[in-house]
Amino acid sequence: SFFRNLNASPGDSTMHPFVLRTLFVISGRAWAAALVLCVWLCVGGVWGSSSAPEVCADYSANPHWEQCCGGAVVDRPTPSAAGSALVSCCGAVPYQSSRWVCCGGVLSPRASGTRCCGTTAFLPHQSLCCDGVLRNATTPGVACCGSSTFNASTQLCCGRTTVGIPTTGGLLRAACCQNRSYDTLTSVCCTNGSVRLASQGC
Repeated sequence: SFFRNLNASPGDSTMHPFVLRTLFVISGRAWAAALVLCVWLCVGGVWGSSSAPEVCADYSANPHWEQCCGGAVVDRPTPSAAGSALVSCCGAVPYQSSRWVCCGGVLSPRASGTRCCGTTAFLPHQSLCCDGVLRNATTPGVACCGSSTFNASTQLCCGRTTVGIPTTGGLLRAACCQNRSYDTLTSVCCTNGSVRLASQGC
């Protein structure tokens, strides 16, 4: 490799051609050759000064092809992603956030609008995340009630319990009284959780 060839003697035929040319053209001026090599290696892009090494535990990650994920030095996904802000960590795994989504340490392909429910990726127009449980959301009016779903057009969620709406008044006049529903026009909810007629009071 190039770096092994740097240690070869001037008469060694395996020496890198760039080094041979430098030594013969600038014969007797070793300091100039060293300066040229330093500029080419350190500034020219191999160890570019634009990105300083990232300290990861007891090691340093070269930002051009490595990064620190979960306390470990790992290779970047692709050479073209080196130095890109789109490269993130999912636990100890590097990934491109434009193509993948990390949910609780698990990678899933990214689509427009993708969200996380625990370790599972989902699309809001297809599913709901109810207390960490993924539920189907293809039915119109469906909503979460605790870890379950209910039809918000015909039911109420009272105290994480699904209850039917009152037989009078409909949904617009319905409200929860602890874990039960009542008609706010004809009834009142008392502090002890009981429902009484508005004319009687609590």
